[in-house]
Amino acid sequence: MVKGRRVRLLSVHLSDVVVERLDWLVSEGWFPNRSEAVRYAIVTLLREFSLQERDRDFRRFVDELVAVKNLLRRVEEKLERVKK
Repeated sequence: MVKGRRVRLLSVHLSDVVVERLDWLVSEGWFPNRSEAVRYAIVTLLREFSLQERDRDFRRFVDELVAVKNLLRRVEEKLERVKK
């Protein structure tokens, strides 16, 4: 159980191979039990998706900045032509 947080029971079906690998991780001392190994895997996956989404948002922001910069450049060019 995660300290200080409410946890809910979630049942999943896993292949024998996955269960064997989880058991190996537990037997090698990487995790105290299967539940902790599964919890770690899920949290890690969710963090990775979150980082990918932030990267996507950042790329979108940079694209918008580039578009604004290009627009400003065109406006400056037109202003220069008007001044002549």
